[in-house]
Amino acid sequence: MINKVGKNKEQDLLGKWFPLNPSKRKDIFLATKFGHLKHNPANLQDTRAINTTPEYCHDALEASLKRLGLPYGKIKYLGWSERSADSLRRAHATHPISCVQMEYNPFCLDIESPKYRLLETARELGVAIVAYSPLGNGLLSGTLRLKEDFTKPGDLRGGVPWVSDDDFQTNLAIVDKIGEIAKATGVTAAQLTLAWILAQGEDFLVIPGTTKVHRVAENLGSLDIIVTTAEEKAICQASERVVGGRFPEAIMEYCFADTPALEA
Repeated sequence: MINKVGKNKEQDLLGKWFPLNPSKRKDIFLATKFGHLKHNPANLQDTRAINTTPEYCHDALEASLKRLGLPYGKIKYLGWSERSADSLRRAHATHPISCVQMEYNPFCLDIESPKYRLLETARELGVAIVAYSPLGNGLLSGTLRLKEDFTKPGDLRGGVPWVSDDDFQTNLAIVDKIGEIAKATGVTAAQLTLAWILAQGEDFLVIPGTTKVHRVAENLGSLDIIVTTAEEKAICQASERVVGGRFPEAIMEYCFADTPALEA
């Protein structure tokens, strides 16, 4: 869950659920993150206000715990998201970082790039990779075939360069190629994509989002899929033809960003 000012319906909902199920608290592992102060759902080109100061961290944790209605559970593990390799190294030296959340899928292999060295650094430090948007905002599911599927009112995905007028058809052909590989093995494109990510190593986790119960079952099915060497090679070759990017330039400045050192 993302902890945003004025937008924490998930936490509010859980705050109602926990009192009704007090015995289940011990079984819940909850991950939440903070830092986004505002976001314009109507325009992905809008920049975001970011605050990751120690002071705001304290306030965000207190607010989350209050919304959840819980007496404990502020921090057990620390994670990181969209920071540079150097920032990850500095943070890890202060306190062990358990995982770093980055976008990763056949359309987005940025963490492997020598330019960023994120995957290399994470593995050196023993930090797991939590792959968000593992299905490329739904594009890699193979079920979204029209540009209009991404441009409905309030849908942030309409501003993603992958689905721009110039790039959509080229990228859709890559999705179709992955779909062909999946069909040949009797699985869905989404399942093969998730399995492909998990096959990158035991240090990879995926967090696909969905609004449908049957998609949860479908996604879980990826855990039983073994990706062959030939399938791995074919998907990697297809990914080389991807055009466009995952965010507009206005947003990319926040990706792989260096966190400024605290003033003495």
